[in-house]
Amino acid sequence: MTQALTFDGGSAFRLCRQFTSDDVDETRERISRLMQPHSLEPLGRSHRAPADMYFQRLVGTGFGTIKFGEMRLDVPPLADYYLIVFCLSGHASVEFGGEAMTIDQWHGAVCGPGQRFQGNFSPDCEQFVMRIDQRAMRAHTGARRLTLAPRLDLADPALRPWLLQLQILVNEPHALRLVQQDRGAAADYEQVLLRTLLAGHAHSDAAERARGGVSPASVRRAEEFIQTHAAEPIQLRDIAAAAGVSTRSLLDSFRRFRDTSPMRHLREVRLSRTRDHLLNRQDGLGIAAIALEHGFNHLGRFAQDYQERYGERPSQTRRTPPSRAKIG
Repeated sequence: MTQALTFDGGSAFRLCRQFTSDDVDETRERISRLMQPHSLEPLGRSHRAPADMYFQRLVGTGFGTIKFGEMRLDVPPLADYYLIVFCLSGHASVEFGGEAMTIDQWHGAVCGPGQRFQGNFSPDCEQFVMRIDQRAMRAHTGARRLTLAPRLDLADPALRPWLLQLQILVNEPHALRLVQQDRGAAADYEQVLLRTLLAGHAHSDAAERARGGVSPASVRRAEEFIQTHAAEPIQLRDIAAAAGVSTRSLLDSFRRFRDTSPMRHLREVRLSRTRDHLLNRQDGLGIAAIALEHGFNHLGRFAQDYQERYGERPSQTRRTPPSRAKIG
C-alpha cells in the first residue's frame, strides 16, 4: 500500500506559513487570496476557530495545507483551476459535480473548473490542497478541456511517484528552497508533478471523448495487455497489475472512460478473434478447438455470448460465406 503523505517533525514546509488566526472572517479572507471567495461557517459552538494555512506556489500550480477546525465550506464554481483535496488528519464529507464522498488520508477529491465544491470538515481535519491552473494543465497536456476522475485513490501504487515528489517538496528544505529561488527549477518540478499525477490518475480530453477515444494511461496499458494475452487464462488482477493500478481503480477507469469493464473488453476481443477465425475456415479446426484457442474455456457460455453478440450461432457463422457475414 502506498504510504500516505506526511510531514516529518521539522518539515521545511512549515516555513511557508501564510497566516495563523482564530477569526473566521480573517481565515476566509486569507484563504480567498490564494484560492477564490467562498463561505466558511463554523459547525461547532465556538465562532473563534484556530486556523492556519501553509502554501507554496510553483508556476501554474501551488500546494499547501489548511486547518480551520469544524467547518462548513461552500466554494462557488471554480473559476479557472483544478482543486485536489485530501486529509493529512481527520476527515471531511464533500460534494461537487454530482459526486458525494468522504475524504481522508487514503481518499481524495478532484474538483474541476466550473464545479461547485462543498464540504463539512471534522474538528481535527488538516487538509492538503493542490491548485492547478487550467492554463498550466492545458500547456502540459495540449488538451483544451481535460477532465480528471473525481475520486483520488491515494493507496493506488500508480500514484506513488506523485506522492513521493510532494513528499520531497514538503519535507526536504533544499528542494523547497530551490523552487522558491529558481523559477526554472520550480517549472521543472511542476512538470514532474503534473506528469506523475496524470500517469497515475484517470483523466480524459473532451475532444477525445467526442471522438470516443478517451485514453487514460492505465486504460491504455490494460488494453495493450489484453490484446497481447487475450488467449491466455488471465484474470482481472493480472490486467490491473499490468496496468499498474489497483483493481478498483481500473474498474472505475473503464467504467468512466470506456463504459465497460476490463473483463467485458477481454470477452469482446476474444469473440472478435473467434469470429474472424470461424469466417476464415482455412485450418480445418472445429468450433470447440477454435474457441479454446482464443481463450474460452467454458464452451456453453461461449456459445451463448457469441449468439448474443452477433445474433447467430457459431455454427451458422461457420457456414456463412465471408461476403455475406453479418458485421458485429
